[in-house]
Amino acid sequence: MAQHMVALWRGRRGVALGRRIVGQVAAGGTATVLAGLGLASVAAQPAAASTLPSNCLQAGQVVTCTYSYTGKQQVFSVPAHVTSIQVAATGAVGGTITSPSGGAGGAGGTASATVAVKPGSVLYVEVGGAAKAGGTGGWNGGGKGKADAAGGGGASDVRTVSCGSPCHPATVASLDSRLVVAAGGGGGGWPGASYTVAGGNGGAAGAAGSAGATDPLGDTGGGGGGAGTATGGGAAGTAGVAISGGTNGTAGGTGALGKGGAGGSNINGGGGGGGGYFGGGGGGSGSMDPGQTAGSGGGGGGGGSSYVPKGGTTGVAGATAAPGVVISYALGPDLDVALRPGVFRHGRIATLRARVTNDGTAASGPVELRVHLPKGLAPRSARGGGWACHRHLRTETCRHSPLGAGSAATLTLRVAVTARAGTTVTVRAKVTPAGADTNNTAAKRIHIR
Repeated sequence: MAQHMVALWRGRRGVALGRRIVGQVAAGGTATVLAGLGLASVAAQPAAASTLPSNCLQAGQVVTCTYSYTGKQQVFSVPAHVTSIQVAATGAVGGTITSPSGGAGGAGGTASATVAVKPGSVLYVEVGGAAKAGGTGGWNGGGKGKADAAGGGGASDVRTVSCGSPCHPATVASLDSRLVVAAGGGGGGWPGASYTVAGGNGGAAGAAGSAGATDPLGDTGGGGGGAGTATGGGAAGTAGVAISGGTNGTAGGTGALGKGGAGGSNINGGGGGGGGYFGGGGGGSGSMDPGQTAGSGGGGGGGGSSYVPKGGTTGVAGATAAPGVVISYALGPDLDVALRPGVFRHGRIATLRARVTNDGTAASGPVELRVHLPKGLAPRSARGGGWACHRHLRTETCRHSPLGAGSAATLTLRVAVTARAGTTVTVRAKVTPAGADTNNTAAKRIHIR
């Protein structure tokens, strides 16, 4: 805990009390939260609710910040006193070939988890982009679809290391810092020439792409790209084989950390793999008969893999779900204690003041303050408005009614100094709501004159 100073008061910053993230997103339910919001994202600054950024809303004691796709890195600054956040992310859908009718893109993945954070730290939000026309993969790891096949969807994630300026989402140091990842879906493969059967579907997050269709002459389609896993990228889709004696297809690319593989590029192209913790493999391209009057379909790209810390959940979003990230956190109390001694002289009575402050955003429970005096200091009295105290040996235990947000209470102790002049003693204090076990402490070294 960082040291806290207000004027002459010094103490150790306490852990925020009673913070519990309200579970707003069940497994696979992120799409419902994101659908239709369309909020532009801005940097969230540690602030009171009245000055929240435009993409953040407060309901009761819970603040929810929504990030939609911008094609750029976005920022969330952890407010003071917040030690955990709830993250719910949705990856982008893979691209679909619509003219001529081709393989459908795979749905994006969902990921939801509670994440421990450090107050005042900065997190970086990357919202995946949908695959674009021309086979281009979606922003943040979507693999390229080749020979007019569709690209894979980009992943959505939250990380602790910036992707730089300008942002390069695939920077390894930045990828390695990801806390939560929702994978993108794989792209659809291109249909065979003069043949109306669709190519393979892209895989949903964590699923392999489908193989391309075989043509009437028996020429096989490109294989679907493999799904990304927790430990590696999806396998490349195999090349289509021209059994009729025409031209074989080519294999797709293997998925990698944070990036989907490209589709096979010869003849009827394969779909790109979806982005993710590890990207999906690219689909293999289809083959062509000797007269180039038919041809097999390209394989669909595999979906990427999602990632959550222990206790998190993953799932598959709806086919029309928009990519995005929702970060929510609970406001709450935060009790600090600080000690200010007077002049301590051997053989005299000295004064020691303990000040308890609620620096949080909500009222605390009943406050319990314990001040422990070392050998050489003997307690004589403890008084203060609203405090009720009892003594055991050299420890004063005092209780106070709940403190409102931003309020404080001071306890004054009178102490007999028996330690010899020239020695140094340490006074320790701990404050909690009565009965709680939260380590909000302060220590003050006092030189005896």
